[in-house]
Amino acid sequence: MWSETSILSEAQARLETALALARTVECDDLLRAKLACALGWSLFYARKLSNENEVAWLDAIEFARRARDCEYQQRALVGFAFYLLQIGHVPRAITYLEEATELAERDRDLTATSEADRALAWARAFAGELSRSRPVLDRLAATYSLADSRSRKDANEVYRYITVRFNLPFVAWMQGQPDYASRLASDAVEAAGRSGQWVSQSNALGLAALPVSLETGNLEALESYTERMRANLERERISRWVPVERYFSACLRDLRGDPRAVEDIRAAIDELIECRFLMRIGSYLAVLARALLRQGRIDEARAAITRALAHQERQGERWCRSELLRIDASVLLRAGEAPLAEKRLQEALAEARSIGALTFQLRIGTDLARHWIALGRRRKAAQLLSPIYEEFSEGFGSKDLVEAWELLRRARAKN
Repeated sequence: MWSETSILSEAQARLETALALARTVECDDLLRAKLACALGWSLFYARKLSNENEVAWLDAIEFARRARDCEYQQRALVGFAFYLLQIGHVPRAITYLEEATELAERDRDLTATSEADRALAWARAFAGELSRSRPVLDRLAATYSLADSRSRKDANEVYRYITVRFNLPFVAWMQGQPDYASRLASDAVEAAGRSGQWVSQSNALGLAALPVSLETGNLEALESYTERMRANLERERISRWVPVERYFSACLRDLRGDPRAVEDIRAAIDELIECRFLMRIGSYLAVLARALLRQGRIDEARAAITRALAHQERQGERWCRSELLRIDASVLLRAGEAPLAEKRLQEALAEARSIGALTFQLRIGTDLARHWIALGRRRKAAQLLSPIYEEFSEGFGSKDLVEAWELLRRARAKN
């Protein structure tokens, strides 16, 4: 009931009371597992992810095992894995999710199997395994396809329709489908709004719509989505999304020319780290480094990208490594270290190719081409950038493709 009505603050208080009571009266392990799972989800949306959250999930797993209930074992494993992803423990999350999917092989009727599949695909995307992640997300998106007229009695189907559409967009964007990614994210946001699932809508905004609109350079969409997130926070102040909204709002202001926005980007990132919302924090720090670099603050940009690379390595988020190396090369170039910058870009390009991240290949190829054009090596620039650009079949209005096309024209010019 609390999940359906998105009254998370009440849910947390009531569940803590129920679990405390369950320790003092006769109570079976399955009921304890159900209560611990529900508490774990309610704590997931608290301002700071604490050890209390981990304890709730580990209790839920243990209670479900003692009850020999595969259904709640799987649910608890999936919930714990989502928590681990949020705090930046990608390899550990994958281990628990593999156990959850193994349970499905023993019992085909488990209701959380699609959640386990989705979560494992999501985790593998963060680990840079895009080729293993994408087919699963595509299959789930095709499975959970709803007509616009579906009613609230189909809440579980609507929920699954929404959730896969806030995991798939970022993977599709990385693989060179910015228009498709934007459309999927919009579908998730609108479906959640029609069904009144405000928590799910905030998830769709924070995990898909906001990052995709920022990365594709669609500032109108970014403004619209930040406004929607603020409206949701007024309905129910879900603490985990407060610094996320501040971050994207500050990014919007920065891109529209507000020189003071960079300090708000930094403050939002510091709050996310303090709250242990570490998923994607490396890419957030890379955006901060770019903003600092635009203001000529080279030493601060270097510090930010160094922090980003440290988080990426520690968290096992390989998906963004090539992008972080690209930003590092930009800092090196601005600092006058051109040979090292070019070497770093070549390293970044090899990394992007190895995981199949076409969008990152384009960005890196664009930076290399710009550098070579400045050195008078236009033919080499065109030979590198042209085949990458030609792999795209959509998104030609996005900022990355517009920039790449302008550079290609310069590289091919005769004069």
